[in-house]
Amino acid sequence: MIIEFLELFTNTALAATSEAGHAAASAGGGNVLDMFGVNVPMFIGQLINFAVIIFLLWKWVFGPITKKLSERQDLIEKNINDHKFLSEEKKKLSEWKEKEMVSMRTQAAEMIQTAQKEAEEAKNKILEATKEQQQKLIAESQAAMQDHKQTVMTEVKSEVADLVVGAVKKVFAAQGITNPDIEKVKISLKEVIKK
Repeated sequence: MIIEFLELFTNTALAATSEAGHAAASAGGGNVLDMFGVNVPMFIGQLINFAVIIFLLWKWVFGPITKKLSERQDLIEKNINDHKFLSEEKKKLSEWKEKEMVSMRTQAAEMIQTAQKEAEEAKNKILEATKEQQQKLIAESQAAMQDHKQTVMTEVKSEVADLVVGAVKKVFAAQGITNPDIEKVKISLKEVIKK
């Protein structure tokens, strides 16, 4: 539609300038431009056509294209700035991550050392408690053995004394010695056993 309008306008302008040029030439004026073959009315018509085409192109072609190019340039600059920002953020995040990893490794090493120390202390306490318990059991066992030994020795001494008294009775009975003397032997033996 615009093209048809331009063709119609151009044809009309050319026709008008052509007629005006022929009228001026027939009027007989010898002009410098006529000498060089320049048709002034046609030249003016072509200038008007050129101005109209430039205006239309600027209004409906170059304007939107320039606007789109400007928008695209702004978008590209925004993307470049976003990329720079994201790159910087990525770098900062990477540095932060490295610092945190080092910190976490240090904390983990400290926790492991603390746990090992605590485990060693707990082990030593358990060993010490076990040794104390062992010593206590040994002492109790030795005391019980000593008591049992004492009891057994007392019983053995008592039985030995009874055996000696029985043997002495038999010996004294065989020799005709009386009972009061045997009582003195029992008392003497019991005193010896107590010592």
